[in-house]
Amino acid sequence: MRRKRLHERGRGTGSHVPSSRALARRELSTGARCAVELLEQRIQLSTTPSAATQLLGTGISASQINLTWVETSTVNLTGFTVERSVDGVNFTAIATNLPASTTSYSDTSGLAPQTQYTYEVVSLGSSGNAVSQPTIANTLSTVVDTGQPVSPTAGFNFNASANTVTPTASQRNNIYYVGQSVSFTLTPSANQTLVGTTYQVRDYYGNLVDSGAASATTLTVNVSQPGWYKLYLYGSTSSSAYGTSVGGTTFTILNSSPNFPVVPAPGVDVASGGSVNDEAVRDVTGLGPQRYAVPDASDPQSALALIEPDIAIDNQLYLSNTDSQRPRSELIAFPNGVPGNFDYSGISTIVAALHAEFPGDQFYYEANNEPDLAGESPAQFVSDLKTFRSTILAAAIAANSGLSGDSPRQSGPR
Repeated sequence: MRRKRLHERGRGTGSHVPSSRALARRELSTGARCAVELLEQRIQLSTTPSAATQLLGTGISASQINLTWVETSTVNLTGFTVERSVDGVNFTAIATNLPASTTSYSDTSGLAPQTQYTYEVVSLGSSGNAVSQPTIANTLSTVVDTGQPVSPTAGFNFNASANTVTPTASQRNNIYYVGQSVSFTLTPSANQTLVGTTYQVRDYYGNLVDSGAASATTLTVNVSQPGWYKLYLYGSTSSSAYGTSVGGTTFTILNSSPNFPVVPAPGVDVASGGSVNDEAVRDVTGLGPQRYAVPDASDPQSALALIEPDIAIDNQLYLSNTDSQRPRSELIAFPNGVPGNFDYSGISTIVAALHAEFPGDQFYYEANNEPDLAGESPAQFVSDLKTFRSTILAAAIAANSGLSGDSPRQSGPR
């Protein structure tokens, strides 16, 4: 045997010592193997198809969702598999080995009405697969859309109708969350009755998602998916000015999120800072920075009484949130300043009171934000801003706000 003979040849020293030429051959052989393995890996990577892009799902009916995608792969693509999930985590193949030229698929397999589904498309290759980014689509309601009831024929009418039904949402500002019952209290006017009243609910795109009778004082609609909706109410008789329309409103269904506080219950008394907006809803929807207008700085106590309740609500629902993508800040605006005539004494009192009462808040301050409308020259505006800034700094420092020195941030947030 050759192996045995080599062993015998080395008996004189107790072991066989290969020659330098033999060692070189072995190293070359090892290097060649590594090179081959690396080449194989590169070949495998280069022949794995790229993932499909622009995957889009569209609800067509209560039992059909259409999918489209773009395939950019030009190497080793053998076909596609379409996968579906009801929870966005666990996926099941619903179509396998679709041809490589496929760019669309209609899912009609076991879908439930008004249900959200998540889809992925898998690009298949002989040496590996690639999965697309997921997309979400909803099936529609089982309600048959026969069009809206009789429309008015007299064109636009800006006078209120005497025949109305007013829907009042069970949740504050018509904001619901997934899992909540979507209901309204219906109040007819003196000239209107609920007998024969019907309703429709349409989504943002105008698709009919629910309809039925609205003859009771409480109406609960069959809508559960997150989104924006409009409720239409129709009476049993028609007029040329209003058709059969007697009322309506809009509502929203939101997903719960730790980054957004929950809308308070209806009936909670909160101030609005002189604004038409509901401060609590502004907080929940993340509109900001929160802007508080001080219409008259010469009356500091009245100004504080106007904005302090809003700031307290914001501390509860808005400023306490720690979502790093939406930093929280407050803007105190003094829009009534005129050239050289800001009430700096009143401004100082207001700033000192706010910093003392809300020491952890991050305040911005705004002087006249449209000096050109007040006929103020650039030079005068700069002069006013300098005095405005120094007044705020002095008042804030006096209130132990933590401001000191002369950093650039002191002219705005702290």
